[in-house]
Amino acid sequence: DTNDDRRQRRADNVKAGELLLAEGKLDEAMVKFKRATSITTDVVESTIQHFRTFTNVDVIVSPYESDAQLAFLVNEHLADVVITEDSDLIAFACEKLLPRIPTYLNMSKLSVPKEFVEEFIRAENTFLHQVVFDPRQRCQRPLTPYPLPRHAAKRDEDDDD
Repeated sequence: DTNDDRRQRRADNVKAGELLLAEGKLDEAMVKFKRATSITTDVVESTIQHFRTFTNVDVIVSPYESDAQLAFLVNEHLADVVITEDSDLIAFACEKLLPRIPTYLNMSKLSVPKEFVEEFIRAENTFLHQVVFDPRQRCQRPLTPYPLPRHAAKRDEDDDD
């Protein structure tokens, strides 16, 4: 279960942080302790209640695995921003996102195999064209429009003449 895995990772990070702290490695310990933090239901509820006091702020609490839906709401200007604890929404081309800064951005050297580009494009298309619900038209549609096949795009250009 995802929550059990997260709980275990937090516990492991606390233990690692305590060991590093005992060794006098304060900076490294702080990194582990930050990874061990969990946002409680009380903090979430308090934050939601605070934002609901503003007349121009709507709060939508989304269920798990709703990344495509959230990206759709932001990209269609039905929501202003998504606040999230991970960066999954980047894959869905979410235009306005407040994530934590991922540690992999600190990597200085990365070797990428040639096949990676093809697989990346296929994965990106899976995210970009995931089906979402449009509450205005009350129907399902792709998150972003499907691209026209090259021959269809060429025909459209020829029709303009």
